[in-house]
Amino acid sequence: MNRSSRTGFRSAAVLLGAVALFGTAILAGADELVVLDGGTVHIEQHLRVHLEGPRGLSLAAFTPEPDTRRFSRLPVAGMGGFGAALRKEPFPAAAVWLSFSAFNASRTGQWALVADGAGFRPSALVLVSEDGSTQHFSGESLDSLRMHTGSSDVTAYALRYKSGQQHTVYFRLDGNRSFGPGLSLWPVDALRSRDTVVNGLSGALAGFTIAVCLVYALVAAKPGLAGSAAAMLTGLRFAYPSLVVCAVLAGRNGGTISALLGGTGLLRYAATIVSAVAALVAESCIAYTDARSNTGKAQGLDRKLLARIVLSRLVLAVLFGAAAFSTRSPFDSYLLPVGLCMFVSGSTVEALITQARRAASLLAEAERHAARLDVEAKGGRDFMTATAAALRGPLHGLIGILENLDTMESGQSMAVRTTSSDLPLARAEAARLDNLVSNILSYAGLGPSRLATEEFDLASVARSVAALLRVALAGRKAVIEVQAPIIEIRSDLSLVHRVLYTAMNRAARTTGTSSIRVSASSTETMVMVVVEDDGEAPHENDPADSPVPDMELVVMGRLTKLLGGTFATGRSERGNLHVLEFPRSAPVEEDGLAVETRTSVPVCAGPVDAEFGATRLPARVAGRVLVAGNEPVALIATKHRLESSSWLVDVTVSSRDALGRVLGGEPYDIVIIDSAMPEMSGIEFCEAVRASHVSESVPIIVLTEAGRAEQIELAFKSGANDYIPRPASGIELEARVKTHVDLASSVKRELSQAARMAEFDKYRTLAMLSAGVAHEINTPNNAMLRNVPILKEIWATLEAVIDRIHREEAGFSVRGFGYEDLKREIPDMLNDLYMGAQDIKKIVEGLKDYARATTTAVVPERVDVNECLRYAARLLRHSIAVATDRFEMVLADGLPLVRADRLKLTQVVVNVLENAIQALPDRHHGVRMATSIDVDVDGVESVVIRVADDGIGMTQETLALVFEPFFTTKRDRGGSGLGLAVASGIVRELGGTIQLQSEQGGGTQALIHIPAGSRSEGGIDG
Repeated sequence: MNRSSRTGFRSAAVLLGAVALFGTAILAGADELVVLDGGTVHIEQHLRVHLEGPRGLSLAAFTPEPDTRRFSRLPVAGMGGFGAALRKEPFPAAAVWLSFSAFNASRTGQWALVADGAGFRPSALVLVSEDGSTQHFSGESLDSLRMHTGSSDVTAYALRYKSGQQHTVYFRLDGNRSFGPGLSLWPVDALRSRDTVVNGLSGALAGFTIAVCLVYALVAAKPGLAGSAAAMLTGLRFAYPSLVVCAVLAGRNGGTISALLGGTGLLRYAATIVSAVAALVAESCIAYTDARSNTGKAQGLDRKLLARIVLSRLVLAVLFGAAAFSTRSPFDSYLLPVGLCMFVSGSTVEALITQARRAASLLAEAERHAARLDVEAKGGRDFMTATAAALRGPLHGLIGILENLDTMESGQSMAVRTTSSDLPLARAEAARLDNLVSNILSYAGLGPSRLATEEFDLASVARSVAALLRVALAGRKAVIEVQAPIIEIRSDLSLVHRVLYTAMNRAARTTGTSSIRVSASSTETMVMVVVEDDGEAPHENDPADSPVPDMELVVMGRLTKLLGGTFATGRSERGNLHVLEFPRSAPVEEDGLAVETRTSVPVCAGPVDAEFGATRLPARVAGRVLVAGNEPVALIATKHRLESSSWLVDVTVSSRDALGRVLGGEPYDIVIIDSAMPEMSGIEFCEAVRASHVSESVPIIVLTEAGRAEQIELAFKSGANDYIPRPASGIELEARVKTHVDLASSVKRELSQAARMAEFDKYRTLAMLSAGVAHEINTPNNAMLRNVPILKEIWATLEAVIDRIHREEAGFSVRGFGYEDLKREIPDMLNDLYMGAQDIKKIVEGLKDYARATTTAVVPERVDVNECLRYAARLLRHSIAVATDRFEMVLADGLPLVRADRLKLTQVVVNVLENAIQALPDRHHGVRMATSIDVDVDGVESVVIRVADDGIGMTQETLALVFEPFFTTKRDRGGSGLGLAVASGIVRELGGTIQLQSEQGGGTQALIHIPAGSRSEGGIDG
């Protein structure tokens, strides 16, 4: 190859290399250029990176296109994006510069550089146009480019790109940066629209979740298990939606990338995760409890059920966790709150379906109960038919007996012979009627709703029933024989008594009965009672007829069932059998019947008057009672029973009359009213009394039907203090009346004492304030006392000047004062001012002395009593001037001194004198104070202080109470009731006495004797 050929080959090679080099550069430049056409552009693959050296990066490096000698391509690969690329060596520890070029082919010039994660914080940004112009941003200028976004994981900086031009962006990132994979350019309008949508959806998500959780809390709060398990389940049903709301509210703005990579918002995002996990745990516990309840497994741990519930929730937790800990996109964290919202929505729908099924089940149960009630109603009609037939017999017997008594009143001799035998028969028939009425109440559900259990001997009850029944069998030749050992049982005495009476009464009324045999036996748990008679077999009705039900059989069956036993009838070779069997201890729960333990209360019956009459008042009245009821005989019995215990009793058959008396202010200590009153029920009476503040403190006892729990509840809700079931026991009635009256009196005394102590505290505070005010007055008054003498000296100096002016001016006038006026008036005005200040000082010192705390230990001194009286008169000078024109003070000369506290002795005189002033009806009546010496039989001298007034006087009852603390007849005029009580205590401390002499309309005189000190002790101390 010749030289020229080699030269041509070399030139061709250089040309091909240059073409290859520049072609690669052109292609590479074309690949790195970002074209903005109006939509979002991802620029992760277009970035170039430069590691900053110790001297930084010079300004010459910021060219219209990145210098490939300084900036190399950033290797971005995988899902980690450019954030993961910068976390690889050698980038993590050093500051780097990133750059990219973009050509704006759109019409908009407002763009935003958007990155994933709050850790994307450039420290500097340079924007270079294609014409070489440069814009530098750092510090506050860079912060001004930062835009607000709707998500915690999205960071945006505003950029301005001119349309149709190419720009290159350089931005610096410090070391240890943490952010997500994405970096893109957004039109500002599009970014703001997205943020608005994200914020709206987040708010809608939060609102919808709160609404769903509220619905769940309302529909899921249903009765669960008993005891602590029910409380725990109820707490879980409210905790589950609450935790979901917390998780959704905490995570509704995202935060995954920032929290996981850079630690920004880590606490909030941790709260989101913890709340979500706790919500899933609470929902799992609820689901397990509900599933176990539905399958009927109330106890034990069902592992299969637990595994099925836990595994399904674990799968859901894994899905939520994958979304919660993802760094792929900033919007992955929204999957957790959205998923929780969907999950609680499903729980709410499930709870609604469960409640709907439960409501349908309750409706079906109500229909079954309605059908049962129809059957019970038919049985009730049959029962009432049998009751009417059974009542007819004893009623006819009573009518015949009453006709015999009427014959006695007409003077026929037959009545006189038969009256003594008719009255026992009338009692027996009345007992039969009472038993029939009790049977009606028991069957109709108006009887006892609680078993009142007590221990008693069954044989004794059987003998008592037999003795009662023998009266009813008077005239018949039937014999009742009880053969039963002592059997101690614990049951309801009244029910057992009623069952035995009904069975024995039925046997006695059987046709042909001549003997009745009652036997009883027992085991450790059960008791059997057999009532056998020798009468004829019961008549069997024709099956084609409609038989009238036997009331006594129905009642005995019902009562023995209440006792937890059974009842049966039959026929033996010797006669008819009635067999009762029930447990020795009453059941704790049986057909909803609760058991109540009680002790026996003896019932005392006394004679009852036949009319309302005024009885003789007791010597000592315990209190006044108002009794209202609709049964006159019962009212009379109650009246006489309470009057025998020294109560003053008023009775009425009208509830409206009783209400008028109470609201009219009549002083009743307690009211007893029957709940079943015709005009106004006892419940309505209580409500009317409590609605009025006039008598709201009067205790009220309501008489109710025995065993009516709903009536007792209404009584207490209406304001009653207590209830007593009818018929009321006399002893129980007396005890409850006394208890409630004593309790009400105690409350009134405590309230009155508290009010009096508050009033006493008011006076003590007033004394302290008076001392403070006296001190404040003393300060300016002392200024007057200091300044007036100075003014006098100044005036004495000015008199010569005034004389000279008068001579020179031949007379002058100052504010209307001439020369003679000034010479005469000014000295008098200064003297008056000085004397007035002296008077103020004396008054203030006296007020401070009188208001001084008396608890301070003071050594008694030798005191002149006359000075104490003068001091007291000065303190009350204004009150005396207002109250009377006739005040007189006569003080004896040569009085011995007394050893006392001067202030305390003055307080005694002030209190007594103040009472005397307040007792005057007008100014024409007077008050006289005097002192004297008194010598007793032993020659001991004492000083006497006498305070007499011409006032209204006091009754003997008031006079006996005047020295009691807080007793006053002037409460409306500010009286505290402490004046004379305090005065009496001080006089006793001095070893003296205080006496009051008064009669109504004749005035009052107070005599105070204080032992005199020895005359040889000299003058007054101090």
